[in-house]
Amino acid sequence: MIGLNIYLLRHGETDWNLEGRLQGHENIGMNQNGINQIEKAAEVLAGCMQNVDVIISSPLSRSTKER
Repeated sequence: MIGLNIYLLRHGETDWNLEGRLQGHENIGMNQNGINQIEKAAEVLAGCMQNVDVIISSPLSRSTKER
């Protein structure tokens, strides 16, 4: 049997998160702390992602923004 690894990652912090506001499908970008959170997560996940077959992501900028 082939092993299956599933990784779930939420977008980084936004100003609306800090204010307790619901974002829904509003395209609210990450704040600097959120960007720092995602950069750290990317470092942690980099060693786990050699044989990834599928990545599923929200189309919102807070989920897809590249460095």
